[in-house]
Order: sequence, then structure tokens, then C-alpha cells
Amino acid sequence: MTSSSSRVTTSLPAPTPAELDGIELYGDHFSPAEVSRWFADEAEAYAQMQQTGETGRGGEEYSHLHRYHAASVLTRHSEGGTLLALGPGDGDELETFARSGKWRIFAVEASATLRAELTRRFPGITVLSADTLGTLPVPDASIDLFMAFGVLHHIPNVSKVLREIARVLRAGGSAILREPGSAMGDWRGHRQGCTAHERGMTLGWMERSVAATTLRFAEPARPCLFRPWIRIAQRLGVDPLSPVGVRVDSWLATVTRWNARYRRRHWWDRFAPGAYIYLLRKEEGGTE
Repeated sequence: MTSSSSRVTTSLPAPTPAELDGIELYGDHFSPAEVSRWFADEAEAYAQMQQTGETGRGGEEYSHLHRYHAASVLTRHSEGGTLLALGPGDGDELETFARSGKWRIFAVEASATLRAELTRRFPGITVLSADTLGTLPVPDASIDLFMAFGVLHHIPNVSKVLREIARVLRAGGSAILREPGSAMGDWRGHRQGCTAHERGMTLGWMERSVAATTLRFAEPARPCLFRPWIRIAQRLGVDPLSPVGVRVDSWLATVTRWNARYRRRHWWDRFAPGAYIYLLRKEEGGTE
């Protein structure tokens, strides 16, 4: 089977120098027609990569990472409420929330394959199709907790989705995001283990884009996924994202954040955070 990461069925505009360097985000200013073409390539790409074994770790294996970095947010919302998960895949990250019985859960997923899996696995949640242009299919101020782990970098118009997160959160509601901070290679060509168009976003770009909404950082962005540690631990037969491993990862990613570059051309550029976890909160009384 051909790698899903090479299945590009549409043509899109060439990136500008500022987009190649991460100063601006490639795809964020696309027209509706260009966004739709991107969506056509990406909607089933992750599900296809799962079938071919290209996706690496499953969602359940990131659970310690997310609980560690988002502990303050999860504690704030320990009594439950309404949860919206964007792009939850097969739902590993929803397991704890669904089992608790405290949450009304909405899952917005682009892939028909994964929507079917979510419906089968979690009959009590509401599974919704993702909108091609990025509108979240829930009412204003209806969500207490929003989460998306490694999802926004598959979407072209990320700033639109950030505005949508602000729209659907209730005042005082929270969002937990995890996104890569590098270009993830040259997306103009084939990349093993990547979908056709995914690319990360710099910390600076995310900070500016969040500031343009009614969302605010509950805490400074938390660097994570220090790739050299992950590779070394795996070679030693140690889980790099175990409860202890995520603390090691967090320390290494934090002390090397000064070295973060969008395009990582040299081996030493890898000694930097691979991603950031963003803990956001909707301003009290804020409207979008």
C-alpha cells in the first residue's frame, strides 16, 4: 500500500519565505476553496496511517504527558461538565472522561472511519463531523473544557479554529492543546510518517494568535517531547512518557527551549522541544 503521507490529490499555493520560517503559518490565510482542498487530503490521512502503522504512539500512551502538564486545568474542572474534543481519533484520550460519568462529551472528527470507531467505542457520547472550513458545530458558550492533542497542525486556518474555541467556551472555560513547534520537515515534498500537509507552529505565532482572541494563557506554554530523550529511552527499553519519563522529558525540553527553531536543518537543532502544551482560559465575560 502506498504511504498515506504521499497521497496529495490537490495543488495548493506555494509557501512564502515567512511561512517557511514559521513567522507566518502556511495555510492560515487560505481562501475557502483552498481550505477545502487541504481538508480533502487530510480528512482520512491519519486513519490511513494508523492502518499502515505509521502513526507511532497511540493516544493512550500520551495520557501521562497530558495529565502531568494539564494537572492544574484538570483539577479546576474535576467536577465535570461539557467536554468538546477536536480530532480525538479512536478516542483513547476520552476513556477517563467517559468512564467518570461526570462529563457530557462531544467529539468532532474529520474522518468517517474514526467517527465510526468513536460511536462504537463510546455509545454515550455525541460524535459530530468536522466542518470543512473550521467552524465548530456547537453553540456559543456551551463548553466547559476543550481539548485537541496534535490536531491543529493538520488544519490550515488555525487562527479561525482558535477563534472558534473562544466562541464555544463558557466564561472561565479551559482549553488544553498540544502542538508541534517545528516545521516537521519540508511539507512541500514527501515526509515519512507525516500526512500531506501537517506542519507545526512556532510558540511566538501561537502566542500572537491566542492574544487576538478572548482566550488567555492560564500558564506559560509548557515545552515537551524532547526527541533525543524519547529515542534514547526507547533504545534502553524504557517508556519515555511514563509518569517518571514525562518529568525527565519536561526538564530536558525546558532547558533546551532556547534552541527551538522552526526549520531544523542540523543534527544539533533536534536538541529542543518537539512540541508545546498550551493551557488556555476563556476570559470572564469575554465574547467572541
